[in-house]
Amino acid sequence: MHEMKTCSQCRKRAVKKSKVADCIKIAGHKFCSNDIAGFRCTNCGAEYLTHEGLNGFERRVAEYLVKAGEQSGEAIKFMRKVIGLKAIDFAKMLNVTPETISRWENKQRLIDRAALVVLQSLVRDALEGTNRTVQILTATATPARIPKTVQLGV
Repeated sequence: MHEMKTCSQCRKRAVKKSKVADCIKIAGHKFCSNDIAGFRCTNCGAEYLTHEGLNGFERRVAEYLVKAGEQSGEAIKFMRKVIGLKAIDFAKMLNVTPETISRWENKQRLIDRAALVVLQSLVRDALEGTNRTVQILTATATPARIPKTVQLGV
């Protein structure tokens, strides 16, 4: 039998695994879910998200933002953070300054369309568990030497 956890609200040992609800507001849009992995106190009804549940919810929001083509600074920053990409690393990938990333995220400048596509591809890769976009960016930053004749199997 599972040991009950103590609720931080009512201090009772009545917290059980459950699906919980939460909402997040990004760029003026409210995203809600009722099936996030978490815990609920059977005594007072307090709900708690698990790290995995919150991460999964945020990834679904990022996926929606990508599909919608959202370009706001707040959405850009949210998507970048959801995939664990530091602003300085994103700047290096795009061959821009960290200040440029900051200007996009703080609504001082619109994001360049090509940069948005790169970010969207990075988000999709993270959701799919691949790193194709990073591989392409790395290859273009340091191109390999291609021999004059290349024999390919078809």
